[in-house]
Amino acid sequence: MIQSILEMAGQYGVPVALVIFFIWRDYERERMMNARTAELEAHIASLEKEMRTLLMDLVSKTSQIIVSNSESMRDWLEVLKIRPCLADELARKILDETREIKHG
Repeated sequence: MIQSILEMAGQYGVPVALVIFFIWRDYERERMMNARTAELEAHIASLEKEMRTLLMDLVSKTSQIIVSNSESMRDWLEVLKIRPCLADELARKILDETREIKHG
């Protein structure tokens, strides 16, 4: 390319050769930037896909845990309906003692 620019400088003058040089330089810069941008976009797309897969797995596992937790709570509520909780009796005693201390 340098040889071509020197030939143009001799044939058409230095200003025309400089314009051609700058156009060529900018074209090469844009070509390299486009290649780099395409490479980065591909990398970003692969990272987005990986993150999407990871998030989908986490959401799925979390949903399963929430369902399991809800089922456990339903089971506990059924047990508590049949068999009263001893903690209720203890809580009543503590509340009664607290009332006696405040009022007595």
